[in-house]
Amino acid sequence: MKNSTIPMSKSQQGSTLIIVVVLLLLATLIVLFAVNLGALTQRSSGNDLRARLVQQTADSALSQAAETVLANNALLSTASNWQLCGATDLTFPCGAVPAARRSSMYRFIAGTQTHNIFADTTIDNRLLNNDQILTNVNNSAVNTTDGFNINYGVGVVMCRLTPAAVGVPPTCSTNTSEVTRIYAVTLVAVAAMPNEGARATAVKSFATGAGFGAIGGAPPIVASGLIDMKGTLQIVTSYDAAGGGGAVSVWTRKDIDPGGTPDSCLAEYFYTTGTPTMFPSSDEMRCDTCSCPTGETLTRTQGNTCTGGTDLLYGGTSDCGTNKFDPTDPTKFPCDLFEYVFGVSAWRDLTSPADNFCETKINVTDSYGSLGADEAFLLQRSSWIISSDTFGGRLSGDARVLAGCGSMVGKSGIIWDRTGACANAAELGTIAAPVLLVYDGTGPFHANVIGLLFARTTGPGPLNPATGGTADLQINANLAIYGSVVVQGEIKANGTSAVIHSTAALTNLFNNLNRPDVTALPGSWSDNVRY
Repeated sequence: MKNSTIPMSKSQQGSTLIIVVVLLLLATLIVLFAVNLGALTQRSSGNDLRARLVQQTADSALSQAAETVLANNALLSTASNWQLCGATDLTFPCGAVPAARRSSMYRFIAGTQTHNIFADTTIDNRLLNNDQILTNVNNSAVNTTDGFNINYGVGVVMCRLTPAAVGVPPTCSTNTSEVTRIYAVTLVAVAAMPNEGARATAVKSFATGAGFGAIGGAPPIVASGLIDMKGTLQIVTSYDAAGGGGAVSVWTRKDIDPGGTPDSCLAEYFYTTGTPTMFPSSDEMRCDTCSCPTGETLTRTQGNTCTGGTDLLYGGTSDCGTNKFDPTDPTKFPCDLFEYVFGVSAWRDLTSPADNFCETKINVTDSYGSLGADEAFLLQRSSWIISSDTFGGRLSGDARVLAGCGSMVGKSGIIWDRTGACANAAELGTIAAPVLLVYDGTGPFHANVIGLLFARTTGPGPLNPATGGTADLQINANLAIYGSVVVQGEIKANGTSAVIHSTAALTNLFNNLNRPDVTALPGSWSDNVRY
């Protein structure tokens, strides 16, 4: 057979060309779409990376700021660090807290470093100081600078809490006479990547305390009641005994009765008599039998009267010295001596009008029932406890309970004598490891103490402002206390004894005990605020 082909018409040739062109256009569109999709995905991934990095930086800044607060005990208690927020103030960082309590909270204003977060340096200086700021993130290796530049800082809003009690939750307050040393702190962290358009704010709240109170600056004798000096008590002070260069020997809300022949003087003169020795591993001297030399006394008593007395601060009606103050003024004497020493409120002033004497006991509850706020604190923080019972089951099997008074020797930290029977113990504490002896007893006290002796008022209250509390400490002869004596009540000094201010003992005690906790409040983290 003869082969033959059927020629393609011109219309068929044109249709094929159109189909090919359309397919090429579709392929081109698909390629362009794929390229754009890849670029979009890359941009999205990059944006997501930046967002994650800046948010993680803000979150890490919260933890860093919490450690800053923990390490700087004076930060929360220094009034000049803080400024009251306004009820409608939404500026950094006040706007991060609820409006209902904003006007009773304070923002930190003592920053001195510019973190380049805000263009306004006034706002920048509301950030916590931090000399460990990272400058870049997402580096390929440690100590390289090929990552993203980062700026961040943390502002602080502080709530000063009122005492909690059974059925009475704590609230924020601006009234210095009713607040405790427990704070709710809201940290507001802001992080930004310059020129990257990435920014994040993270907020979290913590509960913390300002730590122990005035241990490091307590003068030799502090009492909320009468100080009755029947013997030849020697009170030895120093220029920094009350902090700020104040040579204070005695500080009492009530009167000083110089019934005997007590003397007070500076340590530099006290140690010129007798045969002083040096405390081991310390630059401070010791002399249990030295006395204030004639001609160098700050206060001299003669026939139940005082002459001089510039080192005596008192709020009673007697005429013993020149530094008499108004005891109802909250800036002149602590309302609650337990809070003065431990930083935790245990008594509150409910008299009307307020007389700056905390007579009403604050009770709290635990799994065993109700107890005083002071007892709850001591139960938690005491290093050792002398107790004749299990304290309602709270001390059952507790390894801190000592077998007897003799077991206190060689111990340091907080020793709580619930029995009040250890007044005749041997010497307690050393300069390097001083004690804070919480003594619940009354009557004669004979033990030498290096550190701080706190005679605690007991009972349910209310307390009598005339006595200052139920504690009744009787300092007997041949006793030497190096540090300070604080009494929630009255002091009676008989025989020859000495209370000698020791900067080393009190400083070491403060440093050993002063470890405030920072506890995150559950559910407080938020990223809803933007700055």
